[in-house]
Amino acid sequence: MTDEGVLSMQMRIGIHQVIESASLPFGLLPKLPATTLTDFCYKSMFQGCTSLVTAPALPATTLANYCYFNMFNGCNKLSSVTCLATNISATNCTVNWLDGVAATGTFYKPESMNYWTRGVSGIPSLWTVENAP
Repeated sequence: MTDEGVLSMQMRIGIHQVIESASLPFGLLPKLPATTLTDFCYKSMFQGCTSLVTAPALPATTLANYCYFNMFNGCNKLSSVTCLATNISATNCTVNWLDGVAATGTFYKPESMNYWTRGVSGIPSLWTVENAP
C-alpha cells in the first residue's frame, strides 16, 4: 500500500472513531473544503458512520472519477446533504454514495443543477430536494 493509501485509511479510521464516539461537537465535523477533486479522493470516507446526521458541505462543482464512491454508504442516520456539484459526469463519481442512509432527508443543490438521478447513486428517492442557500 502506498503512503497515500495508508494515510487515507488512517484518516477514515480516525473520522469513524470520532463520529461514532460522539466526541466531536457537530459544528466541528471535518470540513471538506476542496473545490478541485482528484480521483478516489473521498471514496468511502464516511462509510458506515452510523452517528452521522448531516454531511459536511461538499463545495466542489466538478466531480472526479470515483471521488464520492460509497462516501456515505451505510450512514443510516444521515438525512441532510449539501452538494454543490454541477458536473457529475466523471466515471462512477457517486456510485452508492448515499446507499443505506435515512429513508427521508433533504438534499441541497445549486439551483442550476438539474441532472441528478434518484436512488442510491444520486439523490435518495424519498428525499426532498431544495436549492442550496
